[in-house]
Amino acid sequence: MHDRVGTELIERAKHVNIVTYLRAKHPGSIQFAAHPDKPQYKCWRGVKHDSITFYARDDGNGDVTYKYTRWSDGDMDDGAGYLVRYEGYTFPQAVRALCDFRAEEFYFD
Repeated sequence: MHDRVGTELIERAKHVNIVTYLRAKHPGSIQFAAHPDKPQYKCWRGVKHDSITFYARDDGNGDVTYKYTRWSDGDMDDGAGYLVRYEGYTFPQAVRALCDFRAEEFYFD
């Protein structure tokens, strides 16, 4: 398999909801729990690294990208970055997995 991914695929991967992907593909990696800095609010968080929170970022023009922050050390990146750092993917594997993911194939309660 070709080890490189183009900028178009990388950009597409940034727009895939990493929470939905993790719930479908790595359900033991994510939980809906109190925010680490604002316990009165709930958010999607990592299980193994519970200072990780996931969120959508809108650029103001309707372009939404999905990100995470690990509050304990300030690490932040997009979904592909999360899959590389915390789920053991290579970067090309992460980008392809996100681009190939079809959320509508999964049902969540």
